[in-house]
Amino acid sequence: SAFTKAGFGGDRQPLRVFPTAIQYPTRTNENRDTDLWRDGHDVRGIRVLLCAGFLYDRPGRVGNVRGQPTPTALVVDSGYAVTWTLPVHDHAPLVHPSRMHDVSGQAIDDWLQQTVMNEVGVELPSNGAWGIALWLAKTERCRVARDFEEESMRWKKSVNDGGHDEIWELPDGLKVKPNTPLGLRAGEVSFNPSMLGLDVGGLQYDAFNVIMNCNRDIRDELCQNVLLAGGNTLFPGFGARFKCELKGLFKEGTKINVISPRNRAYSAWVGGSMLSELSTFEGMCVTRAEYEEGGPEIANKKFL
Repeated sequence: SAFTKAGFGGDRQPLRVFPTAIQYPTRTNENRDTDLWRDGHDVRGIRVLLCAGFLYDRPGRVGNVRGQPTPTALVVDSGYAVTWTLPVHDHAPLVHPSRMHDVSGQAIDDWLQQTVMNEVGVELPSNGAWGIALWLAKTERCRVARDFEEESMRWKKSVNDGGHDEIWELPDGLKVKPNTPLGLRAGEVSFNPSMLGLDVGGLQYDAFNVIMNCNRDIRDELCQNVLLAGGNTLFPGFGARFKCELKGLFKEGTKINVISPRNRAYSAWVGGSMLSELSTFEGMCVTRAEYEEGGPEIANKKFL
């Protein structure tokens, strides 16, 4: 849910490639990534890891929660394409209890576009400029309510009393006035996917179910180290609401702590960068020699 420009200076080429995996690496997409060699790219090694897995950036540090080394945490990585909820224990991701959710930045962008067209009556072309405009409007106008129903009622009362107007300015200068709390509703989608027509629970239920599917011995530690990541968690109020929802799902007295790093939109990129700087990183990669000897199957053996 953010823009990044990357490249290489001059004639320099990357020595090793570290592609992100939106879904957990499978035999199909592992083999696709090793096709870099078949396509003639001159790199020495390849390593594939789930985006959320980048957040345990080096042994002993999972997001450096509260400034202390934390080898165990629950990573909730909600980006543009999907949301992954991934438990990490003793520096290693636990794949089997992890979950992927379709609610993401793109889903909210699409919902916003359809809602503006249907409810406000403005036709939005499906081109890049309008997509960026909606993204900017989302980052400026949308937030997560602590209590959606209560805040929606306050919004309506304020509008009826003439004390509040919510004006959205579109790229061509056109100003529209939604007749519903559009910013609040967009923030609510992550916790109530039925607004998208999805018959699934919100992201808080994924977090609860993932923790409950982990070993009983680490559940308390996961509850106390819930680490948010990805641009879709940047809505003001997201962390507080997520904590409130989790407290309502677990038994009374369970300690819940949700960590919202300031630069969490780039957490996976930063974690991957730090991991690739480790002296042990070379041993994590599939080398060209290994690929030429074992073929694409070597990726399945080393990464899965």
